Amino acid sequence: CMDANSSPERDERETVWKRCRAMNGVKSVWDTFFTAEGHARSSRPVATTNKMRGPLSGQANKIGHHMSHVIDHIFYRGLTFDGHVWGPTTYESTEEALRHLIPSPSLPSDHYPVVCDFVLPLPTFSLQSVSHLHAVAVFTAILAVIIWAAQSSINRE
Repeated sequence: CMDANSSPERDERETVWKRCRAMNGVKSVWDTFFTAEGHARSSRPVATTNKMRGPLSGQANKIGHHMSHVIDHIFYRGLTFDGHVWGPTTYESTEEALRHLIPSPSLPSDHYPVVCDFVLPLPTFSLQSVSHLHAVAVFTAILAVIIWAAQSSINRE
């Protein structure tokens, strides 16, 4: 998971998106929206930020520049992506995006949350490993009680 400040559509030969997607088996939660090369799959862009810097910005060259891109990423391998819990946020047009700039009173960040569900593979257990895990759990519980009792007696003194 990262705020890469780098969108998949960037023209540079090497980008965060291209490097991560080129790794063996690595996928992105944005694969529905972008190819591995970073090309948009739809004419309706998706965004994790939609902002315009104002006159108090410390980056004077970006004042008044509208930025609406995917710059927050979750890359994964070995899991099954089960969908976005929040969003993804899209706009019909630049005009619509400009009417919904963030941060705002309802979203006090300049990034939309990227919240996703993944299906985690369940481990397989043999009866022997379950017995071992049970013994470890019982030992851990006994150890926790001993530590708690020791701390309680120290606190009483």
